[in-house]
Amino acid sequence: MFYQPVYADRHFSKEIEYSAIQWAKLSSIVPAFRARIFDWYFEPAKLLAKDWHMSFSVAAIDCLLIDTMAQFEKGAAKSKGEFFIDFLADKLPQFAVPLPAIIKCPNGKPPITTPAEAMYYGFRCCILHEAHIAPYCQILPEAQIVRAEATGKTKYADRTDCCAVVIDPPKLLEALERLFEKYIADLLDVNRKNDGLRRNFKKKFTSNYGIDIAVAT
Repeated sequence: MFYQPVYADRHFSKEIEYSAIQWAKLSSIVPAFRARIFDWYFEPAKLLAKDWHMSFSVAAIDCLLIDTMAQFEKGAAKSKGEFFIDFLADKLPQFAVPLPAIIKCPNGKPPITTPAEAMYYGFRCCILHEAHIAPYCQILPEAQIVRAEATGKTKYADRTDCCAVVIDPPKLLEALERLFEKYIADLLDVNRKNDGLRRNFKKKFTSNYGIDIAVAT
């Protein structure tokens, strides 16, 4: 924790100021955190999702949400590809199934074998670092959140077939909202089985926002 916010005249979410949060009580911190994530991520994405042609931007926010939720669940100060991939594969099993054909990667990098890996490398990393999605990725209205096609959408430079992964960003957004609401409910549930989840939340929250909530109850 290197930086600390000054509470006065500063908003934690659209309507909640830092000074209004009781920092010793999870019953105050967690709802404020929920409001922040909805104000910054879910609500803008929902507005964009009303127009299908805004789905690329929805996909970008989906990736931010997955990164955020994976890090909070792990209590990790920074992102890791394995956190993102494991979170998707664990929470949304349709991302864990093997692709009909592996996606080869350049420069001797390991191949992509599941939709979760394609979501990380082809969507998340390409959007974040290169401002586009990889050619083996596509965004379309779909019956399901994700599907893969072995042929017909992408080729390698030598003109051989390359598997492609197709997602529906608004449908993924809906699934992520359900997962996030369950996460919030688990944080507030006093059952001891959620103690580890709360410990990791406190670690990540302290790292993110510069407010030590390790002893909050």
